[in-house]
Amino acid sequence: MPEPLYVPVLPLKPHAARTFAGLPLAERRYAAPLWTLPPHEQKPLQRLPESALNYVARSRRFTPGAWLDVPYLEDCTEAVTSRLHELWTVGSLTPVTAPGRPLRLHDLAVMSAASPCGGERLGIRVALPGRWDETRAREVGTLLAALARSTAAGALPVAVDLLLDLDTVLDDRPDAGKQALLALDALVPLAPWRHIAVLSGASPKQALRELPLDAYDYAPRHDWALWHEIRDAAREYCPGVRYGDYGALPAEDLRLVEKENTRNGGRSEWGAIRYTTETDFRLAKFRARLGGWHDSVRAAARHLLVDADYRGREDGWSDEWLTDCAHGAGSVGVGNATKWNQVSNHQHFTHVIRALRR
Repeated sequence: MPEPLYVPVLPLKPHAARTFAGLPLAERRYAAPLWTLPPHEQKPLQRLPESALNYVARSRRFTPGAWLDVPYLEDCTEAVTSRLHELWTVGSLTPVTAPGRPLRLHDLAVMSAASPCGGERLGIRVALPGRWDETRAREVGTLLAALARSTAAGALPVAVDLLLDLDTVLDDRPDAGKQALLALDALVPLAPWRHIAVLSGASPKQALRELPLDAYDYAPRHDWALWHEIRDAAREYCPGVRYGDYGALPAEDLRLVEKENTRNGGRSEWGAIRYTTETDFRLAKFRARLGGWHDSVRAAARHLLVDADYRGREDGWSDEWLTDCAHGAGSVGVGNATKWNQVSNHQHFTHVIRALRR
């Protein structure tokens, strides 16, 4: 199994799991997802659709690894912790913890990682939503020291991965690369990290909201540029830093609270398909309801097909779907919000993995 080249941050939801499981094996075997349980107003681990876990399990056989993080989980009842322990061990998903997490969840992550079925691996997710603060390094150092003290030998009981998460990186963070390097300079010496990944998302949300209907625009891939800035820096560790992102969707979407009574609620007035190129996201916005909306979706697909950077129908099932949508007629085959997100992410994953392999 090859070493992971790409760490996509994905919500543990059926549509995301299906999209990743649907990648060709030639691409999927180079990606190690960071599955993240989104916030939910109910009890998310007990109500989690089994279909998502089935797709994750199906894809896990052909990937170099996968992490599971539960950053929004505060309900630490016995039923919840038992379910989480099962996912981290029986599901062969590497546990993730972070400074500031509830002590019970932190202890459970360490116990799951150290168990015979846990793979003896643990992810440490360090949030960097703004400027670097040295107190974060001290917090990570304290966390690692507590791990080492848990063994008689006084050494780390499991292999550890550093997941530096910058969250959203847009035009308003021109020094994000510099801040990431400051963080890595402080964090890399703290442990013999198995993998180091820098995660960020550059797909815009507000700019897309403000884009007129039936418009076509682009947004720079700041996350891709940031990773190249890190890789090109004069640090010994830089060539080994893995690239990670939030796919073609905004990073903040992963923080949306899913409400039980609105999960299948009203349809938005607009939708969008995103297409990834070497330097930017192409954004096609369209009407998603009322009369003639299917014509608006097909027109958006045609915008993508005539773009000079469109890779062609043969590039994958998402490009095949775009081609069929663009050349079709009527209301059949234009998709819905779930399909548009799947198409956007599938082409993104395929493009990124192939670019990294090159």
